[in-house]
Amino acid sequence: MKKLSKSNRILILIAALLIIPAYFTPLWQISLWAPQYPEGLNMKIWIDHLSGNVDQINGVNHYIGMNHIGDEMFPEFTFLIYVIGGLIALGILAFLIGKRWSLYAFFWADDTLWYRSFGRYVPMGLRVWSYARSKSSHQSGGNELSASSDRI
Repeated sequence: MKKLSKSNRILILIAALLIIPAYFTPLWQISLWAPQYPEGLNMKIWIDHLSGNVDQINGVNHYIGMNHIGDEMFPEFTFLIYVIGGLIALGILAFLIGKRWSLYAFFWADDTLWYRSFGRYVPMGLRVWSYARSKSSHQSGGNELSASSDRI
């Protein structure tokens, strides 16, 4: 099989190394502002946990009838560390091996291990959509908002 050019190998290495900050920085941040909270409420989603004003956000969620937010809601927290570590390792291996098949393996792993991991049970977007439209069962006696309240 053909060898990769030196510039392609360097680009693969850079791509793999650019994933490393996921271990040290939040993957996502949610910021909320309201008159009751002039400093705002922030929740950061890390590779394996939530941080920030999660308890205060849960208090607001309880008040409006939304479900509790917690680490247990995200099954990805149990394996995301390994998925990202595997991607980094495959990228470095592709750089060291320098063959085209190693690049294909890196891209395949990126697709399979990263994107499909979030859809292990239900696609993440659907889970977020469902959560945003559900009420806490102890608040409403049910799990879904009426169709009229779903409209913007």
